[in-house]
Amino acid sequence: MKLIRSIASIFAPMCLLLAVPTIGTGQSFSEISAQAGVDMVHIHPMLMGGGVAFFDYDKDGFQDMYITGGSSTDRLYHNNGDATFTDVTTIAGIAGTDSILTIGVATGDIDNDGYREIFITTWQGYANILFKNNGNGTFTDLSVTAGIADSSNSISVTFGDVNKDGFLDIYVANYVDLINSNPQNSFDYTCFANFLYLNNGNQTFTESGVAYGVADTGCALATAFTNYDDEGDMDVYVANDFGAWVSPNTILQNNFPTTNYTDIAISASVNDSIFGMGIAIGDYDEDGDLDYYVTNLGKNVLRNNQGNNTFLDKTDTSGTANTYTDSTFFAVGWGTAFFDYDNDTYLDLILANGYIPADSFIYNTPSNPNVLFRNNGDATFADVSDIEGFNDTTFGRGLALGDIDMDGRLDVAVGVVTSDTSSSSHFLLYENLSADSNNWLSVSLQGMVNNRDGFGSRIRMVAGGRSWIREVDGGSSHVSQNMSSAYFGLGALATIDSVIVTWLDGTQEVFTNIYPNQHLNIIEDSVVYAAVYVASGICSGDSLFLEGAFQIDPGTYRDTMTATAGHDSIVITALSITPGTIINIQESICVGDSLYLEGGYQYSAGTYYDTTQVAGCDSIVITDVTVLSTYIGTVDTTICETDTFLGNTYVSDTSLMDLFTGSNGCDSTVITNITVNQFVLAGSTATLCQGDFYNGTAYFTDTTLIDTVQNQFTCDSIISTSIIVLLTSVNSVNVTICKGDLFGGTAYYSDTSLIDSLTKVNGCDSIVNTMLMVDSTYSITIDTTIEAGSLYDGVVHFGDTVLTDSLLSLEGCDSLVQTNLYVVTGFLSGNTHSETIRFSVFPNPVSGSLSMYFDLKRASQITVTIFNMLGIAVAKPISGLYAGGAHIELWNGRTENGMTLPNGIYSISYSVHGARTKNLMLIVSIRE
Repeated sequence: MKLIRSIASIFAPMCLLLAVPTIGTGQSFSEISAQAGVDMVHIHPMLMGGGVAFFDYDKDGFQDMYITGGSSTDRLYHNNGDATFTDVTTIAGIAGTDSILTIGVATGDIDNDGYREIFITTWQGYANILFKNNGNGTFTDLSVTAGIADSSNSISVTFGDVNKDGFLDIYVANYVDLINSNPQNSFDYTCFANFLYLNNGNQTFTESGVAYGVADTGCALATAFTNYDDEGDMDVYVANDFGAWVSPNTILQNNFPTTNYTDIAISASVNDSIFGMGIAIGDYDEDGDLDYYVTNLGKNVLRNNQGNNTFLDKTDTSGTANTYTDSTFFAVGWGTAFFDYDNDTYLDLILANGYIPADSFIYNTPSNPNVLFRNNGDATFADVSDIEGFNDTTFGRGLALGDIDMDGRLDVAVGVVTSDTSSSSHFLLYENLSADSNNWLSVSLQGMVNNRDGFGSRIRMVAGGRSWIREVDGGSSHVSQNMSSAYFGLGALATIDSVIVTWLDGTQEVFTNIYPNQHLNIIEDSVVYAAVYVASGICSGDSLFLEGAFQIDPGTYRDTMTATAGHDSIVITALSITPGTIINIQESICVGDSLYLEGGYQYSAGTYYDTTQVAGCDSIVITDVTVLSTYIGTVDTTICETDTFLGNTYVSDTSLMDLFTGSNGCDSTVITNITVNQFVLAGSTATLCQGDFYNGTAYFTDTTLIDTVQNQFTCDSIISTSIIVLLTSVNSVNVTICKGDLFGGTAYYSDTSLIDSLTKVNGCDSIVNTMLMVDSTYSITIDTTIEAGSLYDGVVHFGDTVLTDSLLSLEGCDSLVQTNLYVVTGFLSGNTHSETIRFSVFPNPVSGSLSMYFDLKRASQITVTIFNMLGIAVAKPISGLYAGGAHIELWNGRTENGMTLPNGIYSISYSVHGARTKNLMLIVSIRE
């Protein structure tokens, strides 16, 4: 059935109600999570998850958000209608997510009651969750009774009507079996089969993945229900991780009305063996069919639909590879989507990048900035991430589009993951502030025969000789879901020729002559109306006429306005109340000062009432005025002469006056009376002998000592002490005496120095240094030999004797002559040794000591010498005058210097009166 409805110019005046802000030039995206009231981060030990979904859970016309938290609590944020959000998780009954590990999220109206349910995927070890929307702002966990509480390792989820019965079915992409996987070759993991939950029409489901042939086991990270071939049924696109080791990406083609699917990955040329992460759906080249962009760890893939069930790889020619973050490290893409961010009519491409730990051959850096590709209008793209302010480097995962302020520009949410609970990373919410004044149109569907959310329907817009298509999908990207309204950028086009809706069952509705810049709501086979969003604020006590009455409470109100052609338009007003306030102010003034209150200048203390406006509402300002008195004080202080006070030096008494601000803020006067205490200067003289001590120090020359002491005023006083040193006289006297003479009662035999101290008339010692030189007595020693009975020096001698004589020297000192007189009997001259001596040695060889025996006939001079084999004298054991007769001398084997002769052969000879006799061989064996 084809219905053609003409929407006339009734929408032109409605545009006048739109509050279109004036946007200045600059970056198109501004991260506003903090001011929007959204504060959370997804925590996962393996950095997985980060899901986010835009949907209107309470049907107030504004896009709310559900964000998964991983091991932290998931959050449901209610849109306040002014681009701010309120966390309603607890009051909405979203409970239990803090005790499990959540991953992704998608929403869909499973019972067609107008309120969307929430499906949450969970990590291995936990069951997936289905929250039933109760229609009153609260939710109930329906997982077990609905039959979807399976536990595997679920990542992404999508809603779509597989069998076209008008009820939404659910497809769940499952991942690695972490318990039973045992990869033998890098990444050949064992993975859980994907789930297909068929809706039984009574809020229960039957898992039918195997029955329908969609139980893919390729380690899926992303999936989407999509009508890739425009045959009016829901096909499934699956992006698989570890494609080269497990299974490549695929499209599962729906064989409706047959209840099964066919894997066409190879025939359609979509069997990309990559690390598939996320899926974007859109007709970027405007050829009337849907193209697909799949993110990857490394080079992403853009599959261009040829319209004949095949696809071409247009990644490189389009400029969307996103292979590297620089020339070395791989980029890692996750959530992604096609959308016209600047409403210039061309579909742009956005993706969340984020680091993931990986092997060295696919190493990626923690600095993985998000990317925004702008469509150049010729099926190529330019990276404008930095220019437009979409380049955050936190670990991005999920990505979703939603118009949070309903201004016709799609905003962007990015789920951020971390494994560190103390991390400062946070969820990212980007407001689209594009400065382009381009026109736009949004279209939302409400199915009546088909599923209520219109998932799987296709919307085509024709204007200016061009045609654009959009598909309403129930979840794509990565672990996320965009808002379900289809947004079209119109550029400068002022009129839309037609909007053609093809519902999932094939029914078409055509709407013509539509004006831009409005939110068009189409109810299947029933009503079409434009929705105008207005944010209004009133003061407390004021009212605004909405829904047929004066409203004084905040909330969302809907009013129907009938246009001239009879078609309704809906004005959705988000009403906020600014309460009147009473402002209490405490003010203090100084004496003589004033405040302008109650229409005049007030100098006195009291309470004053004024009226002012805060946020456009009247407020009462109550001002309590206190008058502070000034302070006049006197301070007396005492300083010492030449001390500084406040940076100045004073030598006499004076008074200072200072003005300064007191602790109460008022001027104060302080008079400071300064009394100056004089210091004392005193002097004294001390006379010392040279070298005497004064206060522990010896002084040898005149000097002056300066001491500082405190007087009775604690001021420093100076005492000067002049020290006069009386010199000690030092005299030297030279005295010569003879050796042994007495000097000062003492006999001296050598030179010496004598010191005497004498006391002078001034009381100081004088020193006399006497240099005493001793003139030695001259000593002479004479050796003389005479014959017994001979006369010597007038005396006859018969035996040896020593004679001494004292002689007076010329200098007056005696000299001593010593004569050693040797008396011999029969003194002979000549060399008759053989008659004079008998000589022998024993033992020979020598061991220990050598005994030398000789027998003299008369007194003789005898010498015994030992020679080595070279004839060198090495020892002289005997040398001297011996009397006649027998003699024995011992030799210990040592030389004159005490050294022991080494063992060997030597010769020994003796001489009498200098005449050498024969040599004897001597064997020395003394050393062991």
